[in-house]
Amino acid sequence: MLTNDYIAGLFDGEGYFTMRRVKGGSVRTVREWRFQCYAHIVMRELWVLEDIVSSLGYGWARPYSCATDIHSSYGYLGITGDGLFKFCDDIGPLLRLKRRQASLVKEVCVMKRRTRNQPIADADYDRQVGIWEELRELNKRGCDKPREAQSHAA
Repeated sequence: MLTNDYIAGLFDGEGYFTMRRVKGGSVRTVREWRFQCYAHIVMRELWVLEDIVSSLGYGWARPYSCATDIHSSYGYLGITGDGLFKFCDDIGPLLRLKRRQASLVKEVCVMKRRTRNQPIADADYDRQVGIWEELRELNKRGCDKPREAQSHAA
């Protein structure tokens, strides 16, 4: 059984949060976009990812790519929905580099839990768009890097 501290350290180094934006063209959606948050880790040691899922009690781990002559195989861990809320609640405070991303994702999870697939208020939609933009910026420039460091690296 892996500890939450170990999982947090591994996620800080190898994991990432994403917020997928999809067209909201269904009858139930009147907005331009719908958002879904995820936590991912991609690495060669699939057994470690399976142990994480077993320790947490949520998420999924599966092979992501088979080995070729050039590349080795690697595994994929994904967490979404209620499991992602629990992950942000349990592991988020232990993160050092991705704590801000975890708090943003948890905020979206709270909104989704409150509305349960019902149409959301304009204020919630505007906040989700703002979170999507901030998360995208944080993921683009890396954790704890000042904005100036990104422009100097280019």
